[in-house]
Amino acid sequence: MRIAMGDLVEISQVKKNKITKTYFSRVEECKKNTVLIHTPISYGIYVKLPSDKVYSVKFIGRKGVLRHNAAVKKHKTEGAVHFTEIKLLCGGVRIQQRNFFRLPCTIPFRFSISTENRPEKEVSHGIHEGVIRDLSGGGMKIITKQHLSVNDIIKFNLRLKNVSFGLTGEVKYKFNNPHTVKSFSYGIMFVELCEAVRERIIFYLHDLQLRFIRMQSL
Repeated sequence: MRIAMGDLVEISQVKKNKITKTYFSRVEECKKNTVLIHTPISYGIYVKLPSDKVYSVKFIGRKGVLRHNAAVKKHKTEGAVHFTEIKLLCGGVRIQQRNFFRLPCTIPFRFSISTENRPEKEVSHGIHEGVIRDLSGGGMKIITKQHLSVNDIIKFNLRLKNVSFGLTGEVKYKFNNPHTVKSFSYGIMFVELCEAVRERIIFYLHDLQLRFIRMQSL
C-alpha cells in the first residue's frame, strides 16, 4: 500500500502516549519521505502545527490505512491555499481500523426485524422508521419508537453518495431516551459486512468530516 494524492489524513498530537487532539486533512503530494498535505482547519482557522513535536499520522486510502510517525517540516502558501509539509520518521505500518471513527449525524432510515434470533410470533413485522444519530465503520447508534431487544437482528439500506448498500445489524445495547418515553436508543453492530463496504463507509465519513471542517473556514 502506498500514500497517494487525495488520501484522507488524520494527524494527531500525542502526549504521554495519549492522543490529545486530532485534525483532518488530505494529501496533495507525496515524495519519498515527505508528504504535502492541506493545512488542517479548526473552527475556521488554519492550524499551523509546531515543528518541534512528533505526530501520529494515518493515511486513509481505498486499500486501507497506513500509520506513520511524522514531524512538520515547513508551512507554505500557494495563492489562497495553505499547505503543511511533513517528514515521515519511520516506515509505515498497515493497521486494522478497529477503533472506527464515529461521526454524529441525523439520517432517517427504515428497517425490518429478522426472525433469526427470535420466534416469528414475537417479531413486529413490517417496515419501521428510525434515525441514525452516529455512524462508523463498525456500527451505528439509532433512535426509534420501535421496541427492540438486545441480540435482535435488523436489516436496512444505507445510502452513501447515491449508492445504496443492503446491511444487517445486531442490537448490542438499549436505553430509554431521557427527554421522551416514546422512543429508545440502540447501539447497532454491523454483521456480515464485507471489508470493501466497510472501507466505503469509513472513507465517506472521513470525507464528510473534512468537507464540514472546510466549510467552517468560509
